[in-house]
Amino acid sequence: MNLDTIFLAINWSSVGLKVAQLLLSLSILVILHEFGHYITAKWFKCRVEKFYLFFDPWFSLFKKKIGETVYGIGWLPLGGYVKIAGMVDESMDKEQEKRKKSDGPLISPRVPSLVTEVNDTSMVYKAGLRKGDYITAIDSIPAQYMDELRNIAATHKSTQVVLQVNRAGSNVSIPAKISNEGKIGFAGIAFVEQMDSLGILKYSVRKYGFFESLPAGVRRAGEELVFYIDQFKKILSPSTGAYKGVGGFKAMGSVFSGDTWDWEHFWTITAFFSIVLAFMNLLPIPALDGGHVLFTLIEMVTGRKPSDKFLEYAQIGGMIILLLLMLYANGNDWFGWGKGR
Repeated sequence: MNLDTIFLAINWSSVGLKVAQLLLSLSILVILHEFGHYITAKWFKCRVEKFYLFFDPWFSLFKKKIGETVYGIGWLPLGGYVKIAGMVDESMDKEQEKRKKSDGPLISPRVPSLVTEVNDTSMVYKAGLRKGDYITAIDSIPAQYMDELRNIAATHKSTQVVLQVNRAGSNVSIPAKISNEGKIGFAGIAFVEQMDSLGILKYSVRKYGFFESLPAGVRRAGEELVFYIDQFKKILSPSTGAYKGVGGFKAMGSVFSGDTWDWEHFWTITAFFSIVLAFMNLLPIPALDGGHVLFTLIEMVTGRKPSDKFLEYAQIGGMIILLLLMLYANGNDWFGWGKGR
């Protein structure tokens, strides 16, 4: 397959819609988070030198100085920062040091690989696939859920495979060819409501009033946080193999709708990202807020402030750790580093 074919096979409108939603979601979360630093610094009469969405090594996409603060947009979408005078932080801005010397579902059920529609003129229909079939494996590789099926199909494009199918309790093997786009040629479950009508799960909607929604939202956030912490523990335990599913920007973008801009889904995803980023940001790693908290606690206990040189090296070390983790996550996303591909 040549490069032109690959580019033509990509649904660019769907990709663009997902990218736009991901960038907007991250931008909202970064601005709100950094605004917390900004307003607190102002409250304590600290001078705020910079307020940036995304990082700006070497150059900025946009910047404007208003009063004593430079507001800007960087080109590296890995977060953002507020530069507070006299503080060594993730901006790695050394101007202050020079001055001294010279004077920051979503969770939905997994969708089973159920065939809800198959065109009777398609090759896979002629090979034997029928509406109501459950695909359980592809070439003996488990594919009981649509996310598993899509991942397998994406790595077997233009390949002849054998589908293992459960049909009314009987196991059937059906030959099929996966297309250049990674498609098998059937329609699956598109909405959660379909699983309700098929009897796979019970789907219900509960509406809350404004005041009811506040405790309900807190309760939901707590449930999602507990769920994420449990997943995080599994990632740190190699025996679970959970680290193989770690993903980066591609995985984050894939959870948004690529068909239409669904605001309810967008805000649900954004809320979940907010919980995840809040938890990650409190980890005691230099360059994260949890690292600042750690050094502040050390200063409170010992009565001695760590030197600026030590904080600078700690920030560099923390940034290296975070960049390596991000490199692994995005490499796993695109190349399946942790999946043995």
